[in-house]
Amino acid sequence: MTEPKIPPRPTGPHPTAEQLYLAVAAERSGACSPADEEVFAHAASCADCSAEIAHLEAFEQPEPVAPATLDTAWQRFRHRANPESGSGRVQAPSPPRQATIVPFPKPSSRQPVAGPSPWRYTGWAAAAMLVVGLSLGFFLGTSSVQTITPIPVAPNEKAASHTVAPPDGPAPAIPDTQRGGTIPSVASGEVAPTGRLDRAPTEIRFANPDHEPKRVLLFATEPPYQWQSPETTAERIEIPAAERAKLKAGVDYFWSVLDAEGESAAQTFRLRKR
Repeated sequence: MTEPKIPPRPTGPHPTAEQLYLAVAAERSGACSPADEEVFAHAASCADCSAEIAHLEAFEQPEPVAPATLDTAWQRFRHRANPESGSGRVQAPSPPRQATIVPFPKPSSRQPVAGPSPWRYTGWAAAAMLVVGLSLGFFLGTSSVQTITPIPVAPNEKAASHTVAPPDGPAPAIPDTQRGGTIPSVASGEVAPTGRLDRAPTEIRFANPDHEPKRVLLFATEPPYQWQSPETTAERIEIPAAERAKLKAGVDYFWSVLDAEGESAAQTFRLRKR
């Protein structure tokens, strides 16, 4: 009596379902590759992979069934799906419920709702910038943050205000700008632009008496826009022509000065619509 042979263990990892399908298809076409042969060699000693191949072949090449047997099985399925029907017929499904349509008024019939004033957005932005400035001052270790609005003063007038005549000496000399000379249109420490403007500003002016390195941040919230200037020690920053072309009428723009101590209070301006 011959002893039963124990089949060897499957070699290698289990192939995927796609690899099994491609191997079976290659075998039918008579063009098996070495990879397909490895799949069949594994399936010969693997019960799971052999069962998958058998299921695949049964699905693609089912055995023929007599029409009467198929009709009996179908009637049995209908009765199981609808046991309350004595005749074994499947009842027609009820029509789907129609969704309730809520009519909306036409756009022309709606009453216009007054939106918030654009100055409210300006106030919100200014309040937000103030909170940011206070937070920066706290983290930098300053005890308080004080915003000082510079007053436009001409350099000669400022120097003359501190000149005191001696008791018996001659009266102090009056600057040329007060003797009928031309006062410069842009005073030192002037803050601009602000308010409503007829056209885009060409530069931004601010107070920088100590000539410290500073930058200017120009931005808008709606629509979003932001530009930051290069560093300067002067009291003005020129806005490039490419950036001026991006400024639109009717939009609130804000700008502030950045330095080592933080960010100044934001100024705002708007271009009038033509």
